[in-house]
Amino acid sequence: MDVIALHQAGFDNAVASLGTSLTERQAKKINGYTDSVVITYDSDGAGRKAAQRAIPILKNVGLSVKVLNMKPYKDPDEFICAVGADEYRKRIETAVNGFDFEAGILEETHDMEDPDSKTQFDHKLAETIAAIDDPMARHNHIEAAAKKYNIDPAELKREVNRIGAALKVKENNEREKERAKATREIKPEAAQKKAEYSLLNMLVCNKNAYLGVKDILKKEDFSGEVERRIFEYLTNDYERVGATVGARIVEKFESADEQKTVADILMTSDDFEETSEDERRMAFADYVTGVKKAAYDREVEEAMRIGDGAKLNELLMNEDSLENLRKKLMTITL
Repeated sequence: MDVIALHQAGFDNAVASLGTSLTERQAKKINGYTDSVVITYDSDGAGRKAAQRAIPILKNVGLSVKVLNMKPYKDPDEFICAVGADEYRKRIETAVNGFDFEAGILEETHDMEDPDSKTQFDHKLAETIAAIDDPMARHNHIEAAAKKYNIDPAELKREVNRIGAALKVKENNEREKERAKATREIKPEAAQKKAEYSLLNMLVCNKNAYLGVKDILKKEDFSGEVERRIFEYLTNDYERVGATVGARIVEKFESADEQKTVADILMTSDDFEETSEDERRMAFADYVTGVKKAAYDREVEEAMRIGDGAKLNELLMNEDSLENLRKKLMTITL
């Protein structure tokens, strides 16, 4: 609703994430169109927390970040309805940078006249500065913050450096944990779900992918009810209007929990932006054959469970068809 209100008011460069919190992949896409953003999340506690979470994600992909203050209004729609688009433009012009926004939140939660509370504020402010990767930006924020909040510049710099060193150690430890985790064997169930989610994402985002498998896949090939409904909805969209949109699929699910699950599924994909056509085709072929193989295995298991010999023989005779399917999938243009 906020994005619609902004576009109606003339702000054609307004975007929103798909029913979920901002992701690094979305930030990278934004960075392909601009080098600066103004965050306009709701002005309530949840919106401010979302902005705090989004700031480092956007900065890490190279974007300059500012945060718009909408108080006393809750969101862009309410703001524009109350005071109009021109006032909103003025707020954009006076939006503060990400660091000042976070420092302002810290200031609001501390009594700056109480020595103990002010000391806590100084330490937390140092943590915020220490998280800045760019040495020049870190230096500039140290100087500006020391002047604004009456902190000794040398003391603030020492505290920032101390925290920064501790963060480096922590990051190295976490990197080692991730490396160790990546070397562990992935459970078949998890790998299967990943293939299904990535495939559904590709089918929603790429019509050619759907056209290439419309006569190959059926909803029963997917292992879960939610995944089957997503496939059914995207199929209906393509067949009815020739296109589909992830947001429209999310809206077809009624409960908030289901909508979040569907949004997460449709955001699951490998990053193919810097890969070749052959690499994309190979990944697509892996996803489709992986889903079909798992569905085949379930059918075999069920035939054996109920003692359906005829069905089992039919399935076993078609076992080699997956390799032929892979060859066919490798000819699809994505």
